[in-house]
Amino acid sequence: MIDWLRRDRQPPTVILAGQTVPVVLRRHARTRRMTLRLAPDGSEVRVTLPQWGRTADAVDFARSRIAWLESQFARIPVAAPPGLAARCAIAGRICRSPGRPIIRANRAWPMTPC
Repeated sequence: MIDWLRRDRQPPTVILAGQTVPVVLRRHARTRRMTLRLAPDGSEVRVTLPQWGRTADAVDFARSRIAWLESQFARIPVAAPPGLAARCAIAGRICRSPGRPIIRANRAWPMTPC
């Protein structure tokens, strides 16, 4: 309840596949139990807990589920930037990159209009 008075003020983290990932705690009034989620891009571990829940319990909960978190982390696809002459979906339409930027109104526009 008064966790901010404790001496350990380091932000909680977990190690997933060799990367240090922060644990973000979210308190909600209507929550009855702790829930654990991994951000869609794998940038943070989110633990939602009741307002009356202890921070130490939430961090322990996240660290006890490290195997599940690693399996979810492994399922995240690797993002790759589009290459030259690549195809991208913009506003539901497939557009093609020309391989060089097009200059329009003093701004570089990397995609050809659809």
